[in-house]
Amino acid sequence: MPGSVYAARPITIGRPLWRVDVLQDANAAPNTFDHTHHHPSVVVWEPGSRTFVEELSDDPLPWLADKFTNISSLLKEAGIAPDEISGADADGLHGAAPEIMETVRRMLERVWTGELGQPKDDMDSGTVTSMRASWL
Repeated sequence: MPGSVYAARPITIGRPLWRVDVLQDANAAPNTFDHTHHHPSVVVWEPGSRTFVEELSDDPLPWLADKFTNISSLLKEAGIAPDEISGADADGLHGAAPEIMETVRRMLERVWTGELGQPKDDMDSGTVTSMRASWL
């Protein structure tokens, strides 16, 4: 890398392994999670098929925590050989799981209070044109 020891270094993501969409109908009560699903595999940055799991829809936080702390199970489900991921990366994800889960919990609370995840109004007509808003 060029530059001194004080120079900024790029941080990159090599590839996603898995994706979770914690979603619910816009008109549903908080904690509904009726559209929550995951994509067990991602190929060339494209998510695979949606997979709906009852435990994920019932209460996503414990389900997510289990995935983050059981890395070998997550890799197996994603079709990734354990040796494709460094031990340091697996340990890092396992160690970061509590912080990740706390962040997800806080973000969901902000959605439920109406601060985040609100539909965008069409600038001209004042009608809702899209409910898809990224917040995590």
